[in-house]
Amino acid sequence: MKRYALFGLGAQRRVVRLGWRWPGFFLSFLWLWYRRCWLMGFGVLVVAIAGNVVFLGIGTFAASVWAAAGGTAAERQRLHRRGWGDLGEVEVPSPEAVAASNSPPPSSMFG
Repeated sequence: MKRYALFGLGAQRRVVRLGWRWPGFFLSFLWLWYRRCWLMGFGVLVVAIAGNVVFLGIGTFAASVWAAAGGTAAERQRLHRRGWGDLGEVEVPSPEAVAASNSPPPSSMFG
């Protein structure tokens, strides 16, 4: 089962998968920009370029790990800045099952 964070803005709902993101690892800053996490995407690009110059190739790997591990947090921050409220977290097999889930989410995402 996978964990998802739920966000709400009025009657609208968004589901964000939590944890490691393989698209973020393989596509790094491009994936972050696709998810509209502009600042983190730019930071990952800078780390990749600077790391390759200074450490001879390790920068791209480090930037990919950062994007894969931190992409979800950047997306959550983006939704919070746009006014989306936290509705909690659920553990379901797929994002479609979140809507079908009858169990109420926990009161706190970090609780």
